[in-house]
Amino acid sequence: MLNGILFGLKKFFSEIGSGDMVILFSSLILSVTAISGVGFLSDRFQRSIQQQASIVLGAEMVFRSGAPIEDRYIQTAELKEIKTAET
Repeated sequence: MLNGILFGLKKFFSEIGSGDMVILFSSLILSVTAISGVGFLSDRFQRSIQQQASIVLGAEMVFRSGAPIEDRYIQTAELKEIKTAET
């Protein structure tokens, strides 16, 4: 059993010396780094977009219409001290 472990270690170090394992390990490190970087970047973009959306929207409810909104809805909102905005 000990001979098998020693043989395995000798083969492992000889493979490292030949350069094949160096290429394998460096490609593994590069791929993990790239995937982690993309994950972190997309997470930061998502947080930034959510933060900007909450700042821009700034409302709990949005009332949209293709036609102009009737004045009675705006007056009702003002009576209930609800802020309104038109775009």
